[in-house]
Amino acid sequence: MKIKKYGRHFAVLDAHDALVCLCVYRKGAREVVRRLEKSNAASKKGLGTNPAMPYLQANEDIGTVKGMAQRGRL
Repeated sequence: MKIKKYGRHFAVLDAHDALVCLCVYRKGAREVVRRLEKSNAASKKGLGTNPAMPYLQANEDIGTVKGMAQRGRL
């Protein structure tokens, strides 16, 4: 994970330079990276998934309006 300036905001990018999220403040971007890396480390240790996001599925299209509609978020 890395943070890059994106206009007047900050982009959180994954290892393949895919956009994960945009944050208004750098501090918020750092917190997103910290939580994602913590969650990733926990899943590698076999501690399960992040309980704050139980609705995410491995093959779910989470970044589109269609994916949001499927989860009843629209």
